[in-house]
Amino acid sequence: MNMPIRSMLSTALLVSLAACGGSGSSRDPLQGATIAPNCSAANCAEVEVSVDLECWDPVWETDFDMTTRISGRTTEVDCWGEENGAGGLDLGVGIAPENRVKGDASEAWFRIRGYAGPGTYPLVNLDGEGDHHGLKIIGNASRPEGQGNQDQAVGTTSCRSSGCVAKVAEGSEPIPNDPMATHEFRVRVEIECPAGDELTDMYCPPDDPGVSCSFSAKPTLRFDLLCAG
Repeated sequence: MNMPIRSMLSTALLVSLAACGGSGSSRDPLQGATIAPNCSAANCAEVEVSVDLECWDPVWETDFDMTTRISGRTTEVDCWGEENGAGGLDLGVGIAPENRVKGDASEAWFRIRGYAGPGTYPLVNLDGEGDHHGLKIIGNASRPEGQGNQDQAVGTTSCRSSGCVAKVAEGSEPIPNDPMATHEFRVRVEIECPAGDELTDMYCPPDDPGVSCSFSAKPTLRFDLLCAG
């Protein structure tokens, strides 16, 4: 039996929509075959960052919320390779919004130790190197007026374990090891942190308890990077 023309057209339309990601939606550039497709020069990224933290400030004895939001293409990118003590290279990344709204403190920083391309890497601090060398989140704090700044930086420390990991996708490139020239390389990474995992400010307990924050929901930390090394 031949299919009616109307049915054939409807079927073709459904197939076309499915290939494009569904009705009324556009493809997610962070899931396409090309990493950072809208970046043509180094120090550019396409990102989706949505972090909500519940925090406690022992100095003011108050609770507050902290939010960090970065979305879309940005050239406010630091991306570098750095030799580590094990003879390998660490990948350091810092991201801020392209057109930062006045008063918005949103930034995300992380370091992938021994970066060598696709794989899963723990985001940790090493003893003696200071804090926030694994993951650092800067965001907007909902503190009551007169009780501290309206921005806050928290991250990993060497005295507290962290469950955060960086998952580097297939197709990501290693840092070029060419001292005679600079080469671009592309990296796709998603950071996963369990809900309830804790980040703190620059002070490490028990010397100073400092501000402590926990994820109130699973964060979104997805990065397509075009770096130079």
